[in-house]
Amino acid sequence: MKEKTALEYLSIAFDIAKDNYGILFLNYLIYSLILFLLIISYVGILAIPLIYAGYFIFVLGIKRKEDLNIGDFIFFSFRNARWWEIIILQILMVLAVILGTILFIIPGLYLAVVWSLSIFFLLDKNMTINESLNRSREAIHKIGIWKLSFLILSMALITQLLIFVPFIGIAINLGVGPIIIMTYVIIYEDSIGNLDIIN
Repeated sequence: MKEKTALEYLSIAFDIAKDNYGILFLNYLIYSLILFLLIISYVGILAIPLIYAGYFIFVLGIKRKEDLNIGDFIFFSFRNARWWEIIILQILMVLAVILGTILFIIPGLYLAVVWSLSIFFLLDKNMTINESLNRSREAIHKIGIWKLSFLILSMALITQLLIFVPFIGIAINLGVGPIIIMTYVIIYEDSIGNLDIIN
């Protein structure tokens, strides 16, 4: 696995995303709208991990040039026999990150970074929840914990700050969202040796 810089991951993600931007953006728009509706409904809050996982796996499919359409991600997790594991994985991650952040901040940020690929290992590699968390941590450390921490936390910080900029910030967030998620896909694909470098 050839070592890449944080900017190279972002550049590769941008190149792939721009070639598929129409379907990525429209699905991201639907994804964001569904998440918003689920959050304000309270009742549907447990469906958030399923929608989240569905969109991430959809973006992985786009990178792998699978034949996908608008809205395909919506029911992916609901039809998956392991839907309950998706929910448990996401709840464990969120609780651990929140607890780690409340206690000392750094542990929470660390867990947010090292577990960021776990959903891919769970669903793409059919690993257990524990295996997915461990394999994600190992992959992040192998690629480079410092450069990926810089990349992942920078993307998270920028998108969170943009939320507070009325209209323009939300529009920019919607525009860059698919590229950010593609960046996670590229890091994952590189970690399993399945990344074709675009020249």
